[in-house]
Amino acid sequence: EDLETWASKVIQGSSSVEKPVKEEAPFDLNFDLQPDGECDVASQICGNASMINFDACDELIKLGVLVIGKLWSNKLAIFPNGFKSRVKFYNVQDPMRLSYYISEIVDAGLMGP
Repeated sequence: EDLETWASKVIQGSSSVEKPVKEEAPFDLNFDLQPDGECDVASQICGNASMINFDACDELIKLGVLVIGKLWSNKLAIFPNGFKSRVKFYNVQDPMRLSYYISEIVDAGLMGP
């Protein structure tokens, strides 16, 4: 039933297959913490620094093909054969450099994709 719903949405939107997947909202790690007296100097120095937006971006490369079978779906997700996406993120060692990885579902294997 879930597979049919997903497949109908894919077929309806097949003309726009190359659209990028929506970007997620950034996760804010700036909690409202009260610093100790030791941290006041560091927080004043950091307060003047410019903020960099560290959004991650998911980009759809290939939608893949829907395969009906036990290993190609579970309660949480559907795994289309050949699905390929690219995730862009800021490099941890050099935050000014953008890095990315490509995720692809190649086959179901013995335990599933």
